[in-house]
Parts: sequence; structure tokens; C-alpha cells
Amino acid sequence: MKICLKELRETGICLKIIIRKPVMKILVLAEKAFAESNELAAIFNKSIDTASKNKESK
Repeated sequence: MKICLKELRETGICLKIIIRKPVMKILVLAEKAFAESNELAAIFNKSIDTASKNKESK
């Protein structure tokens, strides 16, 4: 899960660059992908926290 989170963060950075310096004509797709990337990163971050807490309680 940590690797997935790292990759999502990197993807978010790339998408932010695309949004700021549009190399694509369809900017809306990049903005939607950026929002989705942030949502997925939040989900993975919470999952990692939960797994860590569960590991500590055992």
C-alpha cells in the first residue's frame, strides 16, 4: 500500500504540472484525474494508518 501511495503522489505531481502548463488540449480530463488521484491517495493513506494501528495493537 505504501508503494501505491507513493505512485499516486508522483502521479499527482505530474498531473499538477500538466494542469499548470497545458500540454493537452483537454484540460478537464487532467483536472478530473488529479482530483481522483488525491481521493485515492487519501484512501490509501488512511488504510496504511489503520493497518499500522492494527499491527501495534497485536
